Amino acid sequence: LLRPAPTCIDNKQNQSDEEIVCGGPCTPCAIKKLKPLQALPLQLFDAGDGRTTVLMQIQNANPNYGARKFEYTIRLADKYGQELLASTQQVGIYAGELRGIVLPALTVDFQKILRSNVIIENIVWESSATLVRPEVQTRELKTSVSEKFASVEGVVQNNNPYALGKTIVNAALLDQEGLYINASRTSLENIAPFSERAFKITIPITTQGKGALDPDRTRMFIEATR
Repeated sequence: LLRPAPTCIDNKQNQSDEEIVCGGPCTPCAIKKLKPLQALPLQLFDAGDGRTTVLMQIQNANPNYGARKFEYTIRLADKYGQELLASTQQVGIYAGELRGIVLPALTVDFQKILRSNVIIENIVWESSATLVRPEVQTRELKTSVSEKFASVEGVVQNNNPYALGKTIVNAALLDQEGLYINASRTSLENIAPFSERAFKITIPITTQGKGALDPDRTRMFIEATR
């Protein structure tokens, strides 16, 4: 009788597999055992003029592996299930990182959104030994509040022996109960080695149905690339 050739999906340990269908010619066992990237529930904010700001957070619970790149797709739909937006982007994430990404003022009416979700796929895993996160600090953080706006100011410090080509500073406002109020971002170009750059982000305060803004709860997410 002819036996089928061994494969990496036959649920057997053969063809020099280290374990069942991993190692050898198959996916390395360390990668096969990794926890999947987890997308937290999307935070949506009314940006006015029929637009929506989105805060997406992705958790990588693996301490020794990051993703050199992966694709995420944000889908927003109305109460009938009609798709209002489908946006796909490619990004990366470091080992153990909670990555926050702000997508400001997307051209979709906040009032029409009832359903939202994130799909993550095409992950290219890489060991933290080679996928090393740049050493970046934020200092002198301050959130100032006026009647309709909050200003988030601070300094980004590049502690690396190389320049940072682009650094995106994401800021999210929270109320006294820890609920998100709004978010925005700014971009800094070409921060020289061992130098720093000041930033300021102005964010509208939209507290309908939420508590008062708590300046001490502002959350920062920094995306730095060489």
